[in-house]
Amino acid sequence: MKPHVVFAIAAAIASLTAVLLVRAPAPSTSADSDAPADAPASTVAPVIERTDPQETLVSPAPEAAAEIRAPLPEHAIESLSLEELQVPCGCRWELHQRQVQYEQDLRNAQTKDPGWAYETEQLLQQFVASNLRSHAVDEVSVECRTTFCDIRANGSIEAATAFEEVIKEAQIEPWSTFNSGRQIRTTPKDTNAASYQALVYRESVPDDLVLPDLPEPSAEGSCPCASDAWQGRRLKLEQEARANEIKDPYWAYEKEQRLNTLVADHELSSVLESWTVDCRQTYCDIRATMTGEEQGGFNQLILEIAQDPTLGFGGNWSVAASGIGEALELEARLMRAPDTDR
Repeated sequence: MKPHVVFAIAAAIASLTAVLLVRAPAPSTSADSDAPADAPASTVAPVIERTDPQETLVSPAPEAAAEIRAPLPEHAIESLSLEELQVPCGCRWELHQRQVQYEQDLRNAQTKDPGWAYETEQLLQQFVASNLRSHAVDEVSVECRTTFCDIRANGSIEAATAFEEVIKEAQIEPWSTFNSGRQIRTTPKDTNAASYQALVYRESVPDDLVLPDLPEPSAEGSCPCASDAWQGRRLKLEQEARANEIKDPYWAYEKEQRLNTLVADHELSSVLESWTVDCRQTYCDIRATMTGEEQGGFNQLILEIAQDPTLGFGGNWSVAASGIGEALELEARLMRAPDTDR
């Protein structure tokens, strides 16, 4: 399977669970790849996740319709309302899980390339462990096969950014034989402890090495809510609905003030060229302009805000990035927790 390069930006879809990641130009191996809408709740961090839009102040949320599993033509999807498009999509999660398992099976089926794997494991182990020692990260383990290396460690949630930076540095060391792609995820264990995992990919593989070839899972046509047409229309209608939301005067202004203060007081503010905060009824948006190298810090900031119990976001957030070269436009959406007083 050919690799893609995707930097973990979260799609604004329902109950998205994923890991902040950077896709490799190597074979797509996304055990932590973009989780689809309606995935079961997860504690994966950076948690790129959001709930379905909550009811507005003026009308209750409609009763959820049944999931559609029969084939549905695209022209029929275009006639569906937002409420119909927001039905649970369990089959989409099932398709995603099959793809994740397929990619994990591909990795598991690889054997070690003895001319590359053992030496690379030693170099990575020494580099990562020594550079993370000051951040109280321990239990570093490295396993390399033929096309990739899997690096794991334990530490604090706050050290997740340091782990990511060390992996990036390892990829450009003189001894490195990796390309620039990587997948990284942090999984909290409790309020401050976490485990980290990174996948990095070999720049080139000798032609005489045989890689495993497994049949890809079939998507079939029985899950229309997983289609691009369905999700595209849903996102479009959700964006239109949120754009038309008025501010909740009892919630939005106070949240904007607090979020502006949090961003201004954060160490990241020194590298932000600009930022704005806009809160409505069901969400707050934080938009920022900065260099691409600092996106990991922005994601960490949003994670801290989302997990602050005094702010009422319930851990539901997403980050989208756009831009060319070093300039990067970032937009974070924090969803108001369902139990927040209205």
